[in-house]
Amino acid sequence: MKRPFALVTILMCGVAPILAAQRSVAGAWITEFDAQVRVVNGVVSTVKGRARIDLRVGGDSIHGTWQPLTAAGSADGPARDLAGTVTTDSAHFEALKPTEIVRREMDNETHTQVIMHYDVAVHGDSLVGTEQWVAVDQTSGGQTRRFTATRKS
Repeated sequence: MKRPFALVTILMCGVAPILAAQRSVAGAWITEFDAQVRVVNGVVSTVKGRARIDLRVGGDSIHGTWQPLTAAGSADGPARDLAGTVTTDSAHFEALKPTEIVRREMDNETHTQVIMHYDVAVHGDSLVGTEQWVAVDQTSGGQTRRFTATRKS
C-alpha cells in the first residue's frame, strides 16, 4: 500500500517546480528596447521604445501579446501575438507574425521580414534572457542581444 502513495509523492515533487516556473512567467511585463538605431559619421544614436508583454501559461505552452507603448504608456498600434513553451526554469516564445526590419546604408535600402525570438528566465520580478531576430526565409539572423523586462505592478 505504500507504493501508490510514494509514486504520487514523487510525481507531485516532480510537477511542482514546473508549475511554479509556469506561474511565475505569466503576467504583465514592461520592456524597453532599441526601436531605431542610426549611425551618422560614425556616431551611433538610439531611439528607445517600450512595450507591454502579457503572457499566459497553460501546461507547457505560453501565449501572449507584445503591445508597443507610447511615451505616456498607452497602446501604440496593434498588439503582436506571441507563443512558445515553458520548461522548469525558462521560457521560449516568439512572434507569430513577421515584422519588417529596414536597413539603410549609403544608397542601399533593404527590407527583411523577421520573426523575433525570446529565451528568458524569471529572476524575482524580472524576465532576463536574450532576443534575436531571424529572417522568415532563414537566410539571416540578427545578433543575440540581452533582453530584460520588469513585472508590471
